[in-house]
Amino acid sequence: MRRILQSAVIALTHEQDISNEAVIPWWKEAYYSLIMLEKILHQFHNLCFASYLEDIWETICEFLLHPHLWLRNISNRLVSFYFAVVTNTCNENKEMSMETLFLMRPSKLFSIAASLCCQLKAPLIDDAAGALIMKNLVFSICGLHSFLGKNEYMKPRKLIGGELELSQ
Repeated sequence: MRRILQSAVIALTHEQDISNEAVIPWWKEAYYSLIMLEKILHQFHNLCFASYLEDIWETICEFLLHPHLWLRNISNRLVSFYFAVVTNTCNENKEMSMETLFLMRPSKLFSIAASLCCQLKAPLIDDAAGALIMKNLVFSICGLHSFLGKNEYMKPRKLIGGELELSQ
């Protein structure tokens, strides 16, 4: 699966004409590999956090901007599933550190949010896909906001003349 996903990314970066979704190399193999991963993750939720799958999650994040709609949709579903597992795990175990989870790192959350904003410009297959994009976007932005809330330099100090002054 790892080789197939890497081949799909490499083919995409070397492909000159990506206007026709059907001729993009490796999209179908990547799609069915991600379907298989989705089925595995539904049976073994904790695999989401396995460090040896971080490169797979990185590729999934890259597929959020893939020109083929099916790959974008399955990537959105997998990111949504990851976020749901994070939420459930945090509800059960209050001691979990968000910084240790790959997709919960501020740089990843920002990248996911930016990719999802780009997806909003592309045509959607149905309203459910759009709702999932919005759900993931809200989660990633709220996750970023929670990290910024922990930053002492981002906390408002006082209101001066109707304007908010940030800590120096």
